[in-house]
Amino acid sequence: MAEQGTHITIARLLWGFNFNKERDANGKESDIDIFDYTNGLNWRPQPFDCIIKPRSERIAAAIQREGEQALRELEKYNGKTKYRMFEFMDKVARGEKIE
Repeated sequence: MAEQGTHITIARLLWGFNFNKERDANGKESDIDIFDYTNGLNWRPQPFDCIIKPRSERIAAAIQREGEQALRELEKYNGKTKYRMFEFMDKVARGEKIE
């Protein structure tokens, strides 16, 4: 399931945006070291400069419209949650029932 979600996310990003290397003052593309990763268990690429732009005005408008709609629909979930993670973990550690 997570793999499918990742594929859908990548497909949507490629549908909506052009990804290009950053250029220096002379117009030369910057180099990106594809092997430059962080250390540790949660390794990921080191930050790098790039240019991300919508593929067209029509796509930019669709992204804006869908984002605004999502924010309206998610508005009802704003505010504090019933549980805070540290409170939840304390209950688990004490063996208390989680509602």
